[in-house]
Amino acid sequence: MAVVGFATRPTWCLNAVRDRAVLARQVDNGAIENVYRLQMMNASERVRDVWVSVSGPMAFAHNPTHVRPAPAAAHTQTVTVHLDAAQAVALSGQIVPIHLSIAEADNPLSGRAETASTFMVPR
Repeated sequence: MAVVGFATRPTWCLNAVRDRAVLARQVDNGAIENVYRLQMMNASERVRDVWVSVSGPMAFAHNPTHVRPAPAAAHTQTVTVHLDAAQAVALSGQIVPIHLSIAEADNPLSGRAETASTFMVPR
């Protein structure tokens, strides 16, 4: 039983924590950005190349983020997510659900993890 549990354990654990110092801020062009700290755990026995992505009901943008977490180790990565000015005006004062995910570069279908969070749009 223990062997089956060990063999089928997830390769990744992922958690997103919003930056508490600045929940949301408006940037130069009127866009809104939220900052998240992704806490990921690589449970495998080798270094893995992963890409971070963001999805939600709106067109969220973020800088492409490539990470190489060490084997059997935790890694923290800061990710900044943007919502363009027009969408920010339309969603003023709302909290929008988003998903942050990681996918292995060489195994994107099974080597992945996802976590839910929210994107705050100030008034």
